[in-house]
Amino acid sequence: MLQLRYTLVLVLIVSIACIPASIFASIPAPLQLPLPAPTSPSIPAPIPPAPILDVPIPIPDILPAPTPPLVRVTVTAYSSSPDETSGDPFITASGRRVFDGLVACPRSLPFGTVVKIGTRLYHCFDRLHQKYDDRFDIWMATKDAALLFGKRQLLVQIMRG
Repeated sequence: MLQLRYTLVLVLIVSIACIPASIFASIPAPLQLPLPAPTSPSIPAPIPPAPILDVPIPIPDILPAPTPPLVRVTVTAYSSSPDETSGDPFITASGRRVFDGLVACPRSLPFGTVVKIGTRLYHCFDRLHQKYDDRFDIWMATKDAALLFGKRQLLVQIMRG
């Protein structure tokens, strides 16, 4: 059986060798495809630029609000004693009851305005007499505290109105 195999292989080789070369010339050459240009693995291929859009991009308002200016003004203090007020000594010109953090402001500032005097915030819900309309008057719980405060020139900052 093994000898039969060798014989068939030998016959096949001899028969191929006897084929004229002109037959092989009629077989077309394999198709040659262009190869991509080789790139270095350490240098990436360039990325094409993004298209330019003519669309306005909204920019959020991230700038901080400007700091209100500081003004040096006369600041005094008052209490709820009948000789310092008109009408009910515990009711302000805005109709509210007195409270710690209350200040009487010039008429140019609306009720509810927040002012910073020194390092503390005060709420404007009262008014001074017209002849003192260029100053601020801080409410104190006692007349002694108001007299101790006295009359001072302080920096005042109008925070919001």
